[in-house]
Amino acid sequence: MMAGISYREIEFQLQGGDVVVFMTDGIIEAKDSEGVEYQETDRLSHVLAQFTSDTSAEAMVTALIDDATTFGADMTTEEEDDITVVVVKVL
Repeated sequence: MMAGISYREIEFQLQGGDVVVFMTDGIIEAKDSEGVEYQETDRLSHVLAQFTSDTSAEAMVTALIDDATTFGADMTTEEEDDITVVVVKVL
């Protein structure tokens, strides 16, 4: 969060079995060698679609980070942004 920027508060009613994924823009803004951002592809939706109720939160975090970093692996420059993923599974 940054000082001086207003943020919108949103409330969700979560139920058992729900999963909430938080990620920094270092995931969605990862770029391939042609400058295409991860968020401009359908890769994220494909990774998320593979998760089942039996997939652990740790496995979800690993899959998301691995896919984004693999996508951006062709970049010859150092990483431009942090990469953070937090998965919350409601039991």
